Amino acid sequence: MPLTHNTGRMFVYTTLANGGRIALHERPDMATLFEELKLVNPTIIVSAPRLYDMVYREYEGELALGRRSKTELKAKYGKVFGNRMGAVCAGGASTDMKVMEFLKETNPCIVIDGYGATECGGIVIEGSVLPNVEWKLIDCPELGYFATDKPYPRGEICVKTKTMMLGYYREEDKTSEVLDKDGFYHTGDVGISEGEGKLRLIDRRKNFFKLSQGEFVAAQKLEALYETISEVDQIMVYGDSSMDAVVAVIVLNATEVNTLTNLYSRNLSSNLA
Repeated sequence: MPLTHNTGRMFVYTTLANGGRIALHERPDMATLFEELKLVNPTIIVSAPRLYDMVYREYEGELALGRRSKTELKAKYGKVFGNRMGAVCAGGASTDMKVMEFLKETNPCIVIDGYGATECGGIVIEGSVLPNVEWKLIDCPELGYFATDKPYPRGEICVKTKTMMLGYYREEDKTSEVLDKDGFYHTGDVGISEGEGKLRLIDRRKNFFKLSQGEFVAAQKLEALYETISEVDQIMVYGDSSMDAVVAVIVLNATEVNTLTNLYSRNLSSNLA
């Protein structure tokens, strides 16, 4: 978890205060991450969903090949983070429910999905709103979400906590955009309340834009869709209201691309022979 996230810093402080040791992945990509995990053999891992999404994609890819049974693969991927795991923690963004189910099925330890914001601290653990959090959902008419939706209310998540910020330093305009007159912080995340004290993320209000023809584009949904492709490591979708199309910046997975290149080269050679 990047130390720009409050969650990342809190895990560092808590671990050190309890006499533990910290290992931080220093590269911007994940090319050497699993080699480092073998060296460290951690007891707790804390990461944004990207890492777990990547592991899940690898698992699905192997499962699709049909060379090993689901039971064998789950045993293999249960050791991908090491052989002494005590807890796997996800946070920093919304984690797909299928990925969370996969982590819980493959890891013989505690698996925790948390949600919060650096501006206000923790909000939800395992789908339940923390007891010290005051919250509400507000309408997002541009996305079709309303707090009056039946059977489950949907809308932007707004929270008030004892640990929340007073505002952004010397940026009153930005502060007024996210803190309302009642002191609630507007997260920009869209949630659905499926019961008393239950809250689940389903969308991102801030991460969409309108193209010149009036079409709304949810960039995060497109990014999540394309990240399921094994050849794609990272993707950023961008659009502008003055343009009628979107563009994307993509970081390819070198291993997968090399495999495809070799395959196409062999096919081409055999066709030309």
